[in-house]
Amino acid sequence: MSVKEYIKQYGKEPTSWDEERLKKLEATELPRGYIVPRGGLGSLDAQGQVQLAKEVQEWLESRVAHYKQLRGGVVCIDAIPKRPVFRGRSSARFCAIELEKRSQFSVPSFSGIQEGHLILVEQAGVTYKDVIGVPGKFESIVSRHGMNAVRVRVWTASTYNITYALEMEKRIKEAGLTLMVDLHYSDNWADPGKQYQPVAWGTTVPELTVNIYNYTRDVVLAFAAQGTPIDVLQTGNEINSGLLWPTGENTTPQGWANVATYLHAAREGARAARFGGKVMIHLANGWDQPGATWWWSNALAQGTYDLNGVDLMGFSFYPFYGTSATYANLSLSLNTIANTYDKPILVAETDYPATPWNGTALSQEFPNTPKGQEDWVSGIVNVLDSLPRGLGQGILYWEPGWVGPASLGSSCADNLVFVETGNARTSVNIFDIMRA
Repeated sequence: MSVKEYIKQYGKEPTSWDEERLKKLEATELPRGYIVPRGGLGSLDAQGQVQLAKEVQEWLESRVAHYKQLRGGVVCIDAIPKRPVFRGRSSARFCAIELEKRSQFSVPSFSGIQEGHLILVEQAGVTYKDVIGVPGKFESIVSRHGMNAVRVRVWTASTYNITYALEMEKRIKEAGLTLMVDLHYSDNWADPGKQYQPVAWGTTVPELTVNIYNYTRDVVLAFAAQGTPIDVLQTGNEINSGLLWPTGENTTPQGWANVATYLHAAREGARAARFGGKVMIHLANGWDQPGATWWWSNALAQGTYDLNGVDLMGFSFYPFYGTSATYANLSLSLNTIANTYDKPILVAETDYPATPWNGTALSQEFPNTPKGQEDWVSGIVNVLDSLPRGLGQGILYWEPGWVGPASLGSSCADNLVFVETGNARTSVNIFDIMRA
């Protein structure tokens, strides 16, 4: 029986506890991985045999897709693995010692995605399917492969407005996922090249200050009112060049003062709504250590804005916006920021092309394949693991499922982990990698 046939017969993916049913599966279909049988605490019994820790069992179950935990019959692990690969031998005593040494696993908190397109793509007729072709909800498919958080952009008007975002968030919360809201503070896309103020907000600094306060407060209240409170609130999107242009463009001392004023007002608006989640500041070009240092030193120098209430520092890291986007530069940049400000750090946007991408130069030469996507993410995980005091907090992959007709405006098809038919690529496993 194949995995696909198993799902058809039993209505679910196989798990490592379906012992009788597993005998019916074809061993060649079962990916290599760890299994951990039910066990007690992580200690040695009177005969010197390990009683496998419940924590290890839960750790594996939460980080390895169910039908990857089957093949090999491994009853113990040598150490907490970087990724789920099979080890043919094991040492019970070493496992117990390793568990005692690592009472807290150094695993990123977020293995997530930026996902704004979903409702539009489904309305266009796309049906999402797992790698083996079984249809399902997008959020269910990716969460089975390790995804635990979704960030949704919110514009002040147009397509991705608050109404659209509220509908998205119902699905995210129903799936039991962490909800992250990315406020662009613009009627359209906001990024380092454009940060245009909302048309309806006025043009003066006092007007914009009041409006960003009120808007942030009202968004937090709206999500809470429908029973989907925000877990992580991002105040601005890639705000390297400021926000609410032209008054908030940080090319002059007054521009910097306005940036600090606006960010302070946004934070106070969230507090007025009794926001209990985390606040994130998000910059582009995470590999650019001088740029990141310049931004934070100037923002904090204004006296209006401080680190009180900044819970996460987010950075984008793409391979195709300049050949300087290397792991070495990312490591230098993020380690510098971590050691300077001692705040948790998130790679808030990334992706990698799965097919040749119009000859665009890439900063790391992995193949343009799903395997290349996995390798790219693995490299970022290694950088985050290198940060001091466990400050590397995870990764968000940008729009992994934005498939469909050109009318949806997608220009990122080559970087997806789903193909145009809605089928998942094998690189959907990147979320397991993020959590390993």
